[in-house]
Amino acid sequence: MSTDEIKGTDSQLTASGTAEVKITNKAGQIVIGEIDIAVNNQGAEIEIGNIFISLPCGDAATDLVVDNTEGNIVPSAGTRGWVLEPVSSVPGRFKGKAPDGAYPLEPSKSVGFTLSVITLSHLAGNAEVTVTVYPPTGNTPLATLTVTINKIIDEEARIALTTITPTVWAKQPVTLDYTGKAITRFTLSESISPWTHTDTKDGSIIRYPEKTVHYTLEGTARGIRLQTQLTVGVLPPTLKTFTLVSNLVDEGAKVLLNWDTEYAEHVILTCDDKEVPLLANYPKTGAGVEIGPIKRATTIHAQAEFNGVVSVRESHNIRIAGPRVESFNITALPLEPGKKVSFKLDWVLKNTTRFQITEHYAGQTDVHKLPVPEGVTTCTVNPTHAETTYKLEALAMSKKKPEDALIKE
Repeated sequence: MSTDEIKGTDSQLTASGTAEVKITNKAGQIVIGEIDIAVNNQGAEIEIGNIFISLPCGDAATDLVVDNTEGNIVPSAGTRGWVLEPVSSVPGRFKGKAPDGAYPLEPSKSVGFTLSVITLSHLAGNAEVTVTVYPPTGNTPLATLTVTINKIIDEEARIALTTITPTVWAKQPVTLDYTGKAITRFTLSESISPWTHTDTKDGSIIRYPEKTVHYTLEGTARGIRLQTQLTVGVLPPTLKTFTLVSNLVDEGAKVLLNWDTEYAEHVILTCDDKEVPLLANYPKTGAGVEIGPIKRATTIHAQAEFNGVVSVRESHNIRIAGPRVESFNITALPLEPGKKVSFKLDWVLKNTTRFQITEHYAGQTDVHKLPVPEGVTTCTVNPTHAETTYKLEALAMSKKKPEDALIKE
């Protein structure tokens, strides 16, 4: 970027200012990044009405690469009360209007304006800005001033940033190639971190982005800055589905999980209950994968993973089913000489911490409270009365008191 002093004079009034000039990466175009124009009073107080500023566009709109009506030329008044607006009939011309139609310009004072972001086709020679000052009334100008913007550079300068892998999975290598003409210094940066890379010649560098990133390459040519950008899209690991067959299981049973992923290498499972055994990682797809045993209510989480980058976590809550008697049967045993008939009781219990068997006969009850046996699901009884009813009750113990018993006769 370069700044040149621009000056003009016409007796009492003079024009001065600075022009911030850049080049584009298109041949034959020059960008005036910003022009500051000041009309200065070198004599006694004088009233002025309008100030016209004409950019070096000539009379043809084709000389102005980007027309000022499209907003690419941004005028703003630098002096309070003044308004600067484009003249629609003349390309590149702007009119500064004095507040209330007249402005007393005191000795040694100035009226200033700023115009920004101007793209012109002048690159072959010097460019001139014309400043015409009018009184509050009448069409005879008080002064017509010409200021010059010196040509900055004759040769075309350009930069380029390319890659053969504009779309990758997370943390896969991306080779960025940067080249330029008439560039003395390159600076490469990215949108997702403060990382930068500088070089004085064409080159390349490898990056491993974990999410979509915008790379910005800036080049400097004789103090003038050029810039270009490149976006690399990153396809993140995604957990497309994560389901289970049932979230209600018996204590000590296993849950069955299913999942599917995209742009992933593994699936990572975690559980709030640290006693549940889990692998470090699982395949990227899973169908009917057994996890357990589950001894208490808990939550299982899943994330898709690729190169250490993980997806959003999905979760399922697992509940333990209540106590129940799945079966309770009584079978008469063969008679033995000299003994009364005996019966065999057998049962299947689920989610039970203790149970009891009761005998009901002749209006009386005998209760047999037993711990849940391991490996034993039968017992033999010898009824002492002609009519006896047996009941099996399974009870689940909570921290405070037993839950209501589930009874089966």
